[in-house]
Amino acid sequence: MFHPGDTIGPFRLLRTLGRGAFGEVWLGEKRSALLTTKVALKLPLVTDADFEAVRQEAELWLQASGHPNIVPVQDADVYDGQVVIASEYVAGGSLHDWMAVNGGKAPSIEEAVALTNGILAGLDYLHRAGLTHRNLKPENVLLQDGIPRLTDFGLARVLKTEGRTGNISGTPRYMAPETFSGSYSIASDLWAVGVLLYELLTGVPPFPTGDLMALILAIQSQEPTPLAVTIPERLRHIVFRLLAKDPGARYATASAVREALQTALQPQSPATSRPSPATVPNNLPVQPTSFIGREREIEELSGLLERTHLLTLTGSGGCDKTRLALQLSAEVLERFPDGVWLVELAALADPSLVPQTAATVFGLKEEPGKPIVQTLTGYLKGRDLLLILDNCEHLLAACGQLADSLLHICPNVRILASSREGLGIGGELTFRVPSLSLPDPGRSLNRCST
Repeated sequence: MFHPGDTIGPFRLLRTLGRGAFGEVWLGEKRSALLTTKVALKLPLVTDADFEAVRQEAELWLQASGHPNIVPVQDADVYDGQVVIASEYVAGGSLHDWMAVNGGKAPSIEEAVALTNGILAGLDYLHRAGLTHRNLKPENVLLQDGIPRLTDFGLARVLKTEGRTGNISGTPRYMAPETFSGSYSIASDLWAVGVLLYELLTGVPPFPTGDLMALILAIQSQEPTPLAVTIPERLRHIVFRLLAKDPGARYATASAVREALQTALQPQSPATSRPSPATVPNNLPVQPTSFIGREREIEELSGLLERTHLLTLTGSGGCDKTRLALQLSAEVLERFPDGVWLVELAALADPSLVPQTAATVFGLKEEPGKPIVQTLTGYLKGRDLLLILDNCEHLLAACGQLADSLLHICPNVRILASSREGLGIGGELTFRVPSLSLPDPGRSLNRCST
């Protein structure tokens, strides 16, 4: 439709920068008596019915302009019957091009974090302006001297308390689970940041992309492949929190993610890498013996606990579920600023007392006319902690109901359960604990099984 050398209003087309279903993007120049400036020209293929959508895009883009990590719009008009949106030309190409040159990922973890920080800075400005981007992907992030700048606001929308649209649009690979049902929010943009950061760190997407339906199913119901242990643990935690299925479990703002990233790569001294009970609140019992023979399971479970909010250790009696849960909890103490809390259920016979038993751990008491579950969820709603429900097999229904209530109301609470079988609720990830293999007869062993 367009060709190099064509003139549209004051602009002369030089070469294409990209094509899509919406139309084309061209590098153009605008000449005056004193200056010749280069611009990026978005040339939508619109009907009369689409003109209002283009006008809205230009207005929202203008509202978003004004931050160094956002490409500013410069002009929007109709010339000779052609709609034109002109923005600043960024010569460095897109993040997609840069990743392709670098094998699909950033050359280093530090560069991956730096790029993500720049993207988050632009998003934070956008969100503070009352807008969501809704189509964040490498092609819509341009690089100017290595600094990321957001562009293409064709799907941007004004933020609402409960954002919902009947028009499900975006690039599926970067769309959050809730967007496939028409819901969008700040959390949806932050999901896309999580996908971008995962790709910058690994060079591959967190979910399969070969088949569209398989991709959507994976985004909505499956967990991404664990990140390599060579990636700092705090950074892995940030990625998987950004990719939480529940929007409420993600970070509340882009600035909150940036704050978390500031410390993610800082080296941890031996004194802080494994906090003691005195530095992180908890009620874990002191183990009288050393823990031997479950190193592989601990490493795997540590990764799983980053990816899910309900992890249940299952297996037959005597396979060390409780001891494994306690050791895992001690290993991950530093992830939970509000502590790790054990709820012991082995001696409890009345299922109706499960919520009360959990509440007692936090010193909570029943209030007149208020269910204890409501008191417990109200207390835990703003806290970031791990709750251990130990020996649930004879109280499955009650434990499942309590876990379900906590997971829906308390976005930063994670639950580690032990039971002979799973709790059977949505979002649960089960791990069958294998029986211990026989120890090396030449190795000294002193352990006690529970």
